[in-house]
Amino acid sequence: MTTQSSAIASDQQTYINQLSQYDGKEVTLKGWVYNLRSSGKILFPQLRDGTGIVQCVVLKNSIAPETWEALKALGQESSVVIRGKVRADSRAPGGYEIDVTGAEVLQKYTTIPSRRKNTGRSF
Repeated sequence: MTTQSSAIASDQQTYINQLSQYDGKEVTLKGWVYNLRSSGKILFPQLRDGTGIVQCVVLKNSIAPETWEALKALGQESSVVIRGKVRADSRAPGGYEIDVTGAEVLQKYTTIPSRRKNTGRSF
């Protein structure tokens, strides 16, 4: 499911543990939704990529409506590409946040699969 131009996914990837090198610059992060909070017209998706976790800030009026709706509906472990500007924030884990300017949903999960009940049968 593409929510912005598919050119986002082809952009040079930045890793979360490198964000200090890009303060004030636009980056492209690829990873999985770790958590998602909402506060009316602001979304706070936390993204993880294997090198760390970063909080992203999405303002409803700063992105396309279809991107907002797609991000709002994501579940934990959904795969996404996020483009945004790195901003130092002493309150944030790792000291940085991402002000989101675009996103692409690669794989949407709404629930995490539960463990199968042991029925005693082997397959």
